[in-house]
Amino acid sequence: MTDAERLALLGRLGRPAQHDVNNLLMAISGNLDLLRRDAQDPAALRRLERIDAAMERLALLLRAVCDLLRPAAAEPVRASTVVAALRPLLSALVVAPGALRLTLAEDDPPRLLDRSALSHQLLAAALAAGRQGPLHVAVDAEGAVTVSPDPAASPGSVPAPAAP
Repeated sequence: MTDAERLALLGRLGRPAQHDVNNLLMAISGNLDLLRRDAQDPAALRRLERIDAAMERLALLLRAVCDLLRPAAAEPVRASTVVAALRPLLSALVVAPGALRLTLAEDDPPRLLDRSALSHQLLAAALAAGRQGPLHVAVDAEGAVTVSPDPAASPGSVPAPAAP
């Protein structure tokens, strides 16, 4: 099986797999809610909250991976929406604090963008930041990505994008 065939297969399986995992997460979440109602111990409540946070992170990560498997197509979308969907993957790829700084255009109306291409560019920048040191990634209002060295990188993780 070629790489292209594997990717096509993953693309076909991605959404059904995401649906199944979401169903499992909902079952876990419902049971966590029941446990939370019965739990009196503050330590047990904190552990339940950590499980809940981990489930939410898993759901976001799965959604980001499935978005990568979408077929390439231009669609009206805000660049900040693409970045927000990729944030879990970017955070997982960029292990060194301050290695990647993202800047989004202040004016971020929906534009006709290829979400898949923009996602791939951002992930390539995140991988490069891990190898080359601090990078600054700017996404302009048209969705164009510019990657440059960031000698003034400040410590910190990938910042959350501005709300659309």
